[in-house]
Amino acid sequence: LPKHETKRQLHALDRYTWRHFLARTFSKKELTIANDIYSAEYGASIAEVSALLPVHEHFSGGKTMHMDLHVKGGNSLLMDALARSIGKSHIHLEHIVTNIVQDEHGVVVVCANGRVWLAKKLLVTTPLTLLKDISFTPKLPSKIAAYEKSLRYGDIIKVTLVFPSRFWSKENFAELSGGLAQYVFHTTQLQKGKRGALTIYAVGARADKLARM
Repeated sequence: LPKHETKRQLHALDRYTWRHFLARTFSKKELTIANDIYSAEYGASIAEVSALLPVHEHFSGGKTMHMDLHVKGGNSLLMDALARSIGKSHIHLEHIVTNIVQDEHGVVVVCANGRVWLAKKLLVTTPLTLLKDISFTPKLPSKIAAYEKSLRYGDIIKVTLVFPSRFWSKENFAELSGGLAQYVFHTTQLQKGKRGALTIYAVGARADKLARM
């Protein structure tokens, strides 16, 4: 942010939505276009996003926004590196946790397939929307239960289509649309091979419609 910005001014920004901030100078048509652009980035309407985040991204002085950065070779390389550092034998897929019990001796984790783990401590990183599917003993603190009910995730969907060849003209192909396919971009950018993938990214009502198709 500009150096002259004070903490008080920053907190004031956080009380406004991005739409309210832009509406000071944008026309209705420009607000509609801005909503298509920014909702694809933030996963929510500009009427639901704090003005602080986009202002920080646009005026923090950096030449490149974090959303413009890519992992060469694909994001799976990051997951593979993390898996190797942990040890793939310590990662158990398709184990649905149903019960977590904690007492003075430690923690017991029970899975739907009958697998049981014992530990001194447990770190739970489950999305809030899935906590209701796990039985906790003792029950979770009331504050966490309140977060589970009040916080929500953005309505976002990604549909990836793989083609035998990359028929689009530019390697960095990306297109913003006012239609159901809100944002379409080249997913296999800078990756080797003839095949290519395009990803459709949509939020809100568009995401709901695509999910029902």
